Amino acid sequence: MLDAVTRLLERDGVLAGINLREVADEAGVNRGQVYQYFGSRRGLLRAAIAQHSWGEAAIFQADRALPFTQRRARVLEETIRAQEALQLTALLVLDGDPDVRLFPQLDRSKADLERDQKEGDLHPDLDPVAAHVMTAAMNYGYTIFREQMSRETGIPVEQLDERVTEVAVRMLTGLSK
Repeated sequence: MLDAVTRLLERDGVLAGINLREVADEAGVNRGQVYQYFGSRRGLLRAAIAQHSWGEAAIFQADRALPFTQRRARVLEETIRAQEALQLTALLVLDGDPDVRLFPQLDRSKADLERDQKEGDLHPDLDPVAAHVMTAAMNYGYTIFREQMSRETGIPVEQLDERVTEVAVRMLTGLSK
């Protein structure tokens, strides 16, 4: 059923919306089964996001000890790989879902940022939470809009990813000085 969500989003786009009837039709099951498994449209979207499990990537686990700039550049790479999960998350946010979390590991991130400041990898005068929010906004925004940005600039998306990552590293380096 979750594959049906992906197919519908790819075919119709995110603004067409996802409803349980369409998912049931696409998956070849009855609507009651979709409702039984997921309960609601939001539940269905949350399950589709969880299927990607991008939070299990090394950067969110063992690689957390990397210095600020290197770690945040790796987060950008992982965010790009999780484009579909980010798009689904954006749908939940726009839908007003009170349970969606953009920062599921915020306490760990705060501890990482405090360590970065102590080790000189993040400027001591910077607000670490604001730095986290802004770098996340950069990553999420680029990831959600990267294909459109590629079309408008005429730069192939893979090449644009490389160029954006290079600029992001330079920007992030500025936060450590």
